[in-house]
Amino acid sequence: MSDLKKKFDAAAADLKNLSEALGNDVKLKMYGLFKQGAAGDVTGSRPSFADIVGRAKYDAWAAVKGTSTEDAMQQYIDLVESFKLRRTTKTNDSVKFVKGATMPIDDRERERRRALVRAHYAAENDHDSLNVVIGRLSACYSGTECAWESFYKPQWESANFATRYHLVYPGLAYYALIRRQPDLAPTLRPQLDTMYRGLLEPRTWSYWHREIGETSWPLRERNLTYAGRLATFIGFYIDAFGAPPAPSIELDGRSITYHELSEGLVQQAANSPSGGVTCYSHQAMTMCNAHLLINNVLHDRLYGTEYRSTNNLWLRTLETHLTRPEKEGPLFFFGTQSNSCCADDGLSLGVDAWTLFLMSSVVPDRVAKWFPDWRNNIKVNEDRAYVEIPQKHRDIEFSSTELATAWTYCLAKELGHSQLAWQLRRTLEPQVESGFKLDPLISGLFLLGDVLEKGSFNALVATGRPSPGQQMS
Repeated sequence: MSDLKKKFDAAAADLKNLSEALGNDVKLKMYGLFKQGAAGDVTGSRPSFADIVGRAKYDAWAAVKGTSTEDAMQQYIDLVESFKLRRTTKTNDSVKFVKGATMPIDDRERERRRALVRAHYAAENDHDSLNVVIGRLSACYSGTECAWESFYKPQWESANFATRYHLVYPGLAYYALIRRQPDLAPTLRPQLDTMYRGLLEPRTWSYWHREIGETSWPLRERNLTYAGRLATFIGFYIDAFGAPPAPSIELDGRSITYHELSEGLVQQAANSPSGGVTCYSHQAMTMCNAHLLINNVLHDRLYGTEYRSTNNLWLRTLETHLTRPEKEGPLFFFGTQSNSCCADDGLSLGVDAWTLFLMSSVVPDRVAKWFPDWRNNIKVNEDRAYVEIPQKHRDIEFSSTELATAWTYCLAKELGHSQLAWQLRRTLEPQVESGFKLDPLISGLFLLGDVLEKGSFNALVATGRPSPGQQMS
């Protein structure tokens, strides 16, 4: 018998003797790992709905299908060790007890303990947190109209806490979830329809007239902050369901199709000195033009156009004029000057995180190259990490520490930085039960981060399929 098998058998015996009560989710996870370690991939047919327990056990085993028996045994062992360890010590203990004596913990042992507790945390808490978030989002979008009373009320719809973001980004989380678990599509589609109707309500676009003072139709020119996000929402919808949510976009007494909207954005970019589409004051913004890049790739894949060939126009401006040479602080100037490719002087770590995540779906190699230096802006305190945003940016609803941390959580998951992602999630997780101030936006980003695995956002945009590491239901 191998040493691993001996440890596996011992862990199984230890689990029976643990006095702490384990939740059903944890028990099912342990069952699945045990069966995978003992017998390999699941066999037999899935029990019927009448056999609730048998069906749950089968699903738990099927969830780890493809995991080698050695990996399953080791995961099982690590989790049992984490249960045992949690009863006797905390991750930041300076000593450990061995037969009544004390001795210092070296760095390797400290990291081992932290890894075990992380494994326990993932097994015990993730599923519950996810259910809470999905329940909150469902409450916002399950009616024929959005439950606006549950939405954050922004001071300005032209700023970065605007209502449109509370629709588009939870929608993105839903699209990612559908690609990972297709059987959820019938449940989530009506909620996505409600989001779409919400995006067409005046509260999401009338700022163009009321706050900005523009007189043109909101989808005619510029206004990428709205038009670009509406386009990507529809593109992902078509990718998920094979047709747009409606034959045409009906807005303020006028109509336009998804194709016409996408073509218009491409033409605006081609005629712009920056190679991007502008928003307010004829400025092209980094996070908004990331949506232009995404929609170009989506439209090409769905309809065989060649819009992505114009993406390099904006990327050239981004790298030549909007990327700062300094290694410290924000990476990007967040926009151009009016009708120019030259940078405005605005900087924001919150916009950086937002932009980097969106761009990781189109140019992942560039984002991976930028990220190591930008990562130095992330503050780490023991098992938590966050991106701190100054009060002046919070006051004008440009970003917040929670929002920037949520975007960075999604970014870390997409880039495969699992340790950092866990630390960022730990910062957000205490607010899951009560809800975030910027809900449903941050709950949507929390869900998106939980659904993502390395490269899965890029795969969603580029191929419409899950990344190789993602499991299909």
